[in-house]
Amino acid sequence: MTIPMRRDFVQRLTPVVLAQVAGLACGIIGIKLTSRFVPPDALGHYGVFMSFTTIGMWVVHAGLIKYVSRHWAAESDKPALLRQMLRLWRAKLPWLVGAAVAATIAILSLTTQVSGIVFIPLLVCAAALSLAAMGTTALQVNREHWRDCAISASGSVTRTFLPLGCFLLIGAQGLYAGLTLHTLVGLGLVAWVFRTHWRVRPSHKPLDVAPVYLGPAFTLIALSDWALSGVNRWIVVGNFGSVEAGFFTLAGNIAVILPIFAGTVLKQLFQPSLFALGDRHNPGALQQLLARVDQVAAIFAALAVAGVLVLHLIMPWLVGPLVDQRYGAALPWIVPAGFFSVAIITGQFYHLLLLAAKRESHCAVVDLTGAGVLIGGGALTALWHQDTFKWWLLVTPVLPWLINRPLARYRCKQASPSG
Repeated sequence: MTIPMRRDFVQRLTPVVLAQVAGLACGIIGIKLTSRFVPPDALGHYGVFMSFTTIGMWVVHAGLIKYVSRHWAAESDKPALLRQMLRLWRAKLPWLVGAAVAATIAILSLTTQVSGIVFIPLLVCAAALSLAAMGTTALQVNREHWRDCAISASGSVTRTFLPLGCFLLIGAQGLYAGLTLHTLVGLGLVAWVFRTHWRVRPSHKPLDVAPVYLGPAFTLIALSDWALSGVNRWIVVGNFGSVEAGFFTLAGNIAVILPIFAGTVLKQLFQPSLFALGDRHNPGALQQLLARVDQVAAIFAALAVAGVLVLHLIMPWLVGPLVDQRYGAALPWIVPAGFFSVAIITGQFYHLLLLAAKRESHCAVVDLTGAGVLIGGGALTALWHQDTFKWWLLVTPVLPWLINRPLARYRCKQASPSG
């Protein structure tokens, strides 16, 4: 690697790492304050609510976000693409309202919340997070890492302190109000960053979006991704009670910090080069792409598993200084919750492989198969015993290598590009 290439790598790495460090710092402070002031049952209910706020960006608008991820960097008329994405986002809002109603019913069946308190903040959060996610995705794939860093760091601060501050002012309802404010602030920052694109008139008519990004395939994939993000909280609260769900929520918030840190950094650094390999037409490009994804996924898995185990070793010394004593029962959940997050993120690298290789139409069979095993295994083992469920979570990091990787590689080699 030449000196200019090293310099370019460091320049791209610095804002990505800084954004994650800011999130890590805010996460640590948030754990300290949350465990000090928020009781386990209230945190358990709030954790269930948070798991449903992503239904917009991970389900209803997921195809649009994937389209931005794959095509924003190469699109010459970005104002036209921006306006087209906003039109398509508005067109899907009725689906988001229906999803929010269904989510509210699910939340009320699992918790003791009031419907009006849940539905309005849920709908606002879900809609705002979708738009903000499209914006930050565009910044990342266009390698505008410093702008993305500013938005991400600001979001870490507001996500940590606004819900807690509102909780201290008005009680449990403040958690939902504060999270709503956090999403609106984040959307405002994204809109400000993209203000230059709004001032430019598009050079041609609205862009055509490939049907695969608008059809049911990506919606089903997104639905499974969203379910993976919240299913263990639902399993715990449904089988073991709201107090145990509060312990699991806090443990999950701690355990996912390092896997998310490693996964976000690696995906932001390598995603543009993976897509560039997928755009090449020489015979060896696909094999290079397969090897590169394996390397990046292996590096992630090693770093993330090691990070979770180190965290497990030091956590007993942090009960008191970092985690309030009443949350001491959360410690046994840290490794299981952390390992499950490693499994989810490892599978995402092979979803990225299919996107890069322009096999978008084959993402569904790979992702849904992996998600079905993860979700089904958790639901079944929880019926036996809490310890059985924990052991299941401990083995999940192996599953993407046995399921997602061979399926994705087979589809890349056997199928024609779907782009």
